[in-house]
Amino acid sequence: MKVLKFGGSSVANAENIKKVVNIVLQPQYSQSIVVVSALGGVTDSLILMATNASKGDESYKETLFQLEQRHIETAQNLLPINNQSSCISKVKQHFNELEDVCEGVFRLGELSNRTRLLVMENCFLPR
Repeated sequence: MKVLKFGGSSVANAENIKKVVNIVLQPQYSQSIVVVSALGGVTDSLILMATNASKGDESYKETLFQLEQRHIETAQNLLPINNQSSCISKVKQHFNELEDVCEGVFRLGELSNRTRLLVMENCFLPR
C-alpha cells in the first residue's frame, strides 16, 4: 500500500489541487491512501487569528473573513456550478462555528490549549 501525503503548498490553491487530483487518479495510485494538509498558509492564519482574538485585537475578524473567502473561492474554482451550493454552505457553516469560538476567545481574553485545538482541528473536521 502506498501513502501519498501532500503538504500545504501542494494544495495552496485550486490550480495546485487539480495537479494533486491528476496525480492521485493515476492507475498506479488506485490502492493508495491520500493525506492532504490544509491549504497553504491556513494553519498559520488560524494560529494568528486565535492569538489576536485572545489579545482583544479585532483584526481576527478580518483574518477569519479572508480565510472564509479563500475557501469559498477555491470551491468555486474546483467544483462545477451545480455542486457548489452544498459545498459553500458547509464552508459557511464551519466558518460560523469558528467565528463563535473566536468571539468567545475574544470576550474571555484567553486561548486555552483545548480551544486552540478546537480552532486548529475540530472546526474543519467533517460532521
